[in-house]
Amino acid sequence: MKRVAGFTLVELLISMSLLSMIIMVGSSAFGLFGKKWGGQLGNFDLKVQSARNMMLVQDTLDSLVPYVVTGERGKPIIYFEGNRNGFVAVSSRSLFSHGSLSVVRFSVKQNPDLTYHVLFEESPMTQAPLVAIDQELEFLKPITLFKAVQSPRFEYYGEVEPSGKEYIDEFEEISRQGWMTDYSAVRSSNAPAKARITFDTADGRFQIYSVLATAKPGLLSGYRGSRTKKSGDGLESSTDENCYC
Repeated sequence: MKRVAGFTLVELLISMSLLSMIIMVGSSAFGLFGKKWGGQLGNFDLKVQSARNMMLVQDTLDSLVPYVVTGERGKPIIYFEGNRNGFVAVSSRSLFSHGSLSVVRFSVKQNPDLTYHVLFEESPMTQAPLVAIDQELEFLKPITLFKAVQSPRFEYYGEVEPSGKEYIDEFEEISRQGWMTDYSAVRSSNAPAKARITFDTADGRFQIYSVLATAKPGLLSGYRGSRTKKSGDGLESSTDENCYC
């Protein structure tokens, strides 16, 4: 009778030990590969999102328009107000309501670790147009454009009359011109000609620069009325280009 040979207990233990080592090495290698692959995908997604946000900011800046609203006592002014932490203006393109104007607002929010988020908000003019400087607006949920950046800074290039006048005479010398961190269309009677946003990240400093849509000369004069003054024999109507009526 032929005897059937089998595995001894020692051989079985050695085989199981070798198989366990192979499984352990394979699992470690797969985990390391998966971690690196996930990190690369995560960095790729972040870079794609950052590029998309930059395109969004650029497109919004290129679409800003000198929009005229009424201020105090019904005087026409251009709707734009900005400082180093953001600005509010009117864009000809709405992200959420295609084909309509919208009020856009850029701002920064400080985080507990002293970094900043750059936020974008929009109030589409779908229900009612913006007509007054103090009109209450309902902004949609803010979008975080850039996360955990450092030293964000908004700057504007244009002409400013710091004397507090509501318009600038064509014969007056402009008091200040250049890049500024504060820009008010109420003081300058115009929107800035250029705008830029700069901030620092782990990959270096980023700057988004844009030339804004400029207002036509005498834009606000088209909203100025005529006033009536008394002459020798009665009332006489005359137009005063420096009068808001």
